Amino acid sequence: GAGRADLFRLLLAESALLVALATMAALAVAHWTSGALARAAAATADAAPLAAPIDWRVLGFAAAVACASVLLCGLLPAWRATRANVLAALRSGGRGATLRSSRTARALVVVQIALSLVLVTGTGLFVRSFRNLQHTDPGIDVAHLLSVRIDPRLASEEPSRLPATYDRLLDAVSAAPGVRSASFAMCGLERPCATQGSYAVEGRQRRKGESVDFRINVVSPTYFSTVGIPIVAGRAFDAHDTAPAPRVAVVNKTLADTYFP
Repeated sequence: GAGRADLFRLLLAESALLVALATMAALAVAHWTSGALARAAAATADAAPLAAPIDWRVLGFAAAVACASVLLCGLLPAWRATRANVLAALRSGGRGATLRSSRTARALVVVQIALSLVLVTGTGLFVRSFRNLQHTDPGIDVAHLLSVRIDPRLASEEPSRLPATYDRLLDAVSAAPGVRSASFAMCGLERPCATQGSYAVEGRQRRKGESVDFRINVVSPTYFSTVGIPIVAGRAFDAHDTAPAPRVAVVNKTLADTYFP
C-alpha cells in the first residue's frame, strides 16, 4: 500500500545505509593497513619514521565516492523499481514472480566486477613493489645507521660561529657510548639534493641542447666511512680540505665513467 515516494525513500535509504557501512569499513581497513605498511617500512613494530594518516583529503575523497555510489546505485534502481508494473508481473508469474533485470542493471554489475578486478590487481602490484623496495640495495650500510636533522637557525646561531658549533656537536656525538663514527652532511639520507644550475665539464664539448646537472652534497670528513660508501679510487675528504685549501670533490663511478672515461 505504499506510494511511489515512500518506496523511493525506502530504497534510497537502504542504498545509503549499505554505502555508509562499506565506507566506514574501508576507512577502518585503510587506517590499519597504512600503519602496518609504515611499521613494515621501518622494520620495527614500535615506531615508524613514516606516517600515512587518514587526513581530511582522504575523508573528503571517501565522502565524495560514497555520495556518487548512492546516486549511481541508489537513485537509478529506486527510480526503475517505482516505475515497474508490479500487478502485471504478479499476474503473469504468480506469487514467485520476479522482475527481469534490465540491461542497465547488468551493465552496472559488469562495471562493478571490472572495477573490483582493477583495484585488486593494483593492490597486488603495490604490495609487490613495496616488497621489492624493502629488498633494494640503497648503496649504503643502513644497519645501525641513524640520521638526525638539525637546524642551527632555530637557536639564532650566527653564521660565523657555525663551524665551531658543528665541530663541538660532532665531537660530542662521536664520544657517545656505542657510536663508532659520526659526520655531517648538507643533505640527509632520506632525500637527494639537486643543484639549481648546470655545469661544464672541462675538456668536454657540450652537445647542442645538452644539460649537465649534478646532484651535490656537502659533507664532513669520515662521511663515507660512516654511511658505508667505499672509495673506489683516490681519497676521501680530510681535515685539510678547508675553505682556503684547493677545492676537491668526490664523484660516483657513473659520473666518472660518463665524463672522464
